[in-house]
Amino acid sequence: STMICALVLSALLLVRPASGCGSGVGGTNDYEILQDPVFNMDISPPVAWTFFPQPAAATTPALFFVGQSNETMTAKMRADTDIKAAMIEAMVDAQLPVYNVQVSNTYQPESFANPGALTTGTGDQYGKLEGGAITQFYRGAAMIVFAPYTKSVDVTVRNAQTTRYTWNLVKNNFLQKMALNYNAKFTGDVTVNRF
Repeated sequence: STMICALVLSALLLVRPASGCGSGVGGTNDYEILQDPVFNMDISPPVAWTFFPQPAAATTPALFFVGQSNETMTAKMRADTDIKAAMIEAMVDAQLPVYNVQVSNTYQPESFANPGALTTGTGDQYGKLEGGAITQFYRGAAMIVFAPYTKSVDVTVRNAQTTRYTWNLVKNNFLQKMALNYNAKFTGDVTVNRF
């Protein structure tokens, strides 16, 4: 009888309620199936995803950064291509099928002038290039004082489904590829949500 009580007591001590990442209690469920996930992020865009303002006159020099696009369509195409390539590579690394997968995003390019040696703005939006990304900006016609610059971007993956755990692996691979291959800078957490 004492032996049975001891066994029951030790079994109760060894077995505890499930909690943490995989239980769905007190957090997200790693085993939850997500179809067509949306990755939400704040990003300082690579310089190639921006474009420079056109000079006001033929004799005015263009204030551009090396590698910057010359117009909106080119900047958007570069962003779309880089985001899709990084996401597809991240999915392949996680051993997910990519046939018929569609990757879309909400990124919209902005114009940034390179201030060079200017200390006073002329009304353009000026950018500060750090590590290949536009991380700060100033807009106006006074003394140039930069402020942090990020854009909120959603990346949606269609025609794919797996567990939240696997999507988190994809997210980590995606962030790494975006940072190392395309110079994107991320601020804060990147979240994976249902479409």
